[in-house]
Amino acid sequence: MADASQQGNGTASGPTGFACKTDLCLQIRKLKTALGKNCAERKHYWKRRTSFGRHQIHDIFGFFKMTTVSEKVYYCSMRSFLNYKYQPVLNESESEEQARRAKLEMLLNYCYDNFVRIGESESFADFPEPVEILVNEIKPIDICRWLKDIAYHNSDPSPSDRPVYARSSTLLCHKRNVSFYMPLADVPWDVTANNGRGKGNPTRSRLVNKTIDKVVQHEIKGNGAPARDARALEFEEFKEVVRVARTKVLKRSKYIYKYMHPALLLTQFQLTARTDDVVLFDVDELRRNKWNLLDIKLCASKNMYKREDSFWQTITGSMDSTLCCIIALAAYVGALKENELKKHDDRVIEKSISFKEPALPGFFRFTLKNRCTKSSLSRRLRFICKNTLDLPGRTSTHSVRKGSCQEMQMNNCTREVSEQRGRWVQANTRKAANVYHKEFMRRGDLEAATVLAGPQGTCRYTSNATIEIAHNLLPAAADLLLGVELVLCSAAVWAYHNDDAKSLLPEQLVDRIKNYESIHGPLEAAREKTILVHHGKESKIIPDDGTVEVTSASHNEDVSKVYTEFKLFKRKYEADEKVREKRHKVVMNKLKTIHESYRGIATYTPRARKTTGSALLPKFSSLHQLWEAFQYGRDGNKNRNKRSQA
Repeated sequence: MADASQQGNGTASGPTGFACKTDLCLQIRKLKTALGKNCAERKHYWKRRTSFGRHQIHDIFGFFKMTTVSEKVYYCSMRSFLNYKYQPVLNESESEEQARRAKLEMLLNYCYDNFVRIGESESFADFPEPVEILVNEIKPIDICRWLKDIAYHNSDPSPSDRPVYARSSTLLCHKRNVSFYMPLADVPWDVTANNGRGKGNPTRSRLVNKTIDKVVQHEIKGNGAPARDARALEFEEFKEVVRVARTKVLKRSKYIYKYMHPALLLTQFQLTARTDDVVLFDVDELRRNKWNLLDIKLCASKNMYKREDSFWQTITGSMDSTLCCIIALAAYVGALKENELKKHDDRVIEKSISFKEPALPGFFRFTLKNRCTKSSLSRRLRFICKNTLDLPGRTSTHSVRKGSCQEMQMNNCTREVSEQRGRWVQANTRKAANVYHKEFMRRGDLEAATVLAGPQGTCRYTSNATIEIAHNLLPAAADLLLGVELVLCSAAVWAYHNDDAKSLLPEQLVDRIKNYESIHGPLEAAREKTILVHHGKESKIIPDDGTVEVTSASHNEDVSKVYTEFKLFKRKYEADEKVREKRHKVVMNKLKTIHESYRGIATYTPRARKTTGSALLPKFSSLHQLWEAFQYGRDGNKNRNKRSQA
């Protein structure tokens, strides 16, 4: 076995044949001693070993390779599959064992740093030898047995076995990871190709999909592995989480956490965002809109594949001050010092092997160059949910996104609206007609923003503060886009004069407002409740003074919507009617074939004669005519009720 330095760098040490498991355990013990107690690579190795279970110990396969921090995620699954595929066979000779180990090492070394895409008719002359092996030797049955071995711990499970060791989502993840290394990844599996040996991407075979579907069926019946996905936070639970986040949760928490974390949670909830999206959110992606509210553009969101996927989304104020995202953002900006919100032009947001997160901070930060990490946010939220509030079930940072989506569904927002708010890839984006439609629906975005503001309704803030006053009260806001500081300053001044909302502001911001008003006089600020109305083609946010009525335009629009839905239903009904008519013709043609081939012979006893005999019945054009003759009689013959029972 190679030394610890070679193993830590992730380089292959070559075939190492362990005599038994005891020999392997001794080697692992020596490796632990060489790496040291607090070595990050050792910690990562044991974590990987625990998460992937026995498939990470390759002693039964005859090859051992060290897992490092820099190892690719896809490679973990591919390495596990290759070790399963090329495991020792019974009565294996020494030469066969050496050939198997050499092939396994070659494939592992190749897949660690390489992958290739080839055409369906290309030859392998210009490609390395592992490419030809991956195309010709990997079959769907191999992947199915490997997945069953993960889920059942048995590659050939019996009907009584249950997949209690892995969820179907885990198997789908393994399937995707292995598919990444297949040279014919985009080619469906063809069983008849290559002289019956099959060709294409084996992970796209029906056999693999059926294996995963069977695990799903066991999960539905409660016979599968326990679910580990995070549940959604209910609205009242989220409200309690935000309340606790404004306190000193952990002993060593920074002071800025009390204002940064609630602002981040409320922004994430309002935008139905991932934690990654909010952490990558930058300073220049926040602006003021025409309704004196805020727009946020999450350019670094996960599903941003083209320019149309990135759009400005509205954030409204809330009549519930504890859930008002604008007040939370004003409190967070007010807790920062001057120049601490400057944008880092050299900030790199792409993930790399060395850095899973950007080295420089975005909008949410502790200081100018001190960023908040996803792990610290996750740890703080987990402590709030489990230790402080003792919430039931499994919760995580994704519970906020799930809770936001659930809140939109409970308030009758359409699926299209929630998909747009959460920036999911919508189902109709690949349609040809999508070229002629707008990618972003402002009306749906405003509906979602109104719902996510809370049950008490939306609001906006106004004041007599100028840009100079805003920069004086919020020094860090000078680095934001023009107009944002006025919105935040108006919210902060209103909260300062409100007894309930004043506790939401940091002490330094309260002191600045107090000192300014002692010199220049009191500032005027107001909060007005707003409502979303639709006037024809335009959606507006206007003040709600209790006198807003449904206008004739909105009434006509509702009637038009009902009429449009009726036309869509009629069109669908007509399409279904054509299908039914086509099926009816097929059935009638089959019946006609049966009728033409029918020759009925009936045996009966005539009334006039005592003898019995048989006679050919006349030809019937349909079974219905035969039934009428039997029921009512025909051509002088009696029906069944008047026949003799003798």
